[in-house]
Amino acid sequence: MSLPRPFKLAPEAIRQMTIGPPADIYALGAVGFFLLTGRELFPGTAPIEILSNHLTAEPPALSPLVSRAVADRLENTLGRCLAKNPSDRYQDGHALATALSAIRLNGWGEDEARKWWTEYRSKAPARMTHDDDTRTQLAVDIQSRQYQ
Repeated sequence: MSLPRPFKLAPEAIRQMTIGPPADIYALGAVGFFLLTGRELFPGTAPIEILSNHLTAEPPALSPLVSRAVADRLENTLGRCLAKNPSDRYQDGHALATALSAIRLNGWGEDEARKWWTEYRSKAPARMTHDDDTRTQLAVDIQSRQYQ
């Protein structure tokens, strides 16, 4: 039996501190890192190794991992999401969405994303497309989540 690997756990969640929206921002940063690089933020085989890295290691730079230059604003936004101190991160989903919408990547915007997605879906195996009435949609409003 293998143990779950905590690839997207915020440092404050590991330390059992009070968590709030910045912990979600950290997790979104880890997801963004994975989407951009194709690898986990802190890969490892042992949970203790991964947890230790979330607590102490700096996230690696994106550009060397994707073999091309990554826009500074994108790298800085992602870096802020992955800050060790929760107060150094975006404080909620709205603040992160505002920062992301301000980033303009050459040759990539909403129209290009829609075109890419349409092409991707047309090439995806039938089991990966959801053009029938059984479609499931997941929407999360992280700004309105309640925390204790």
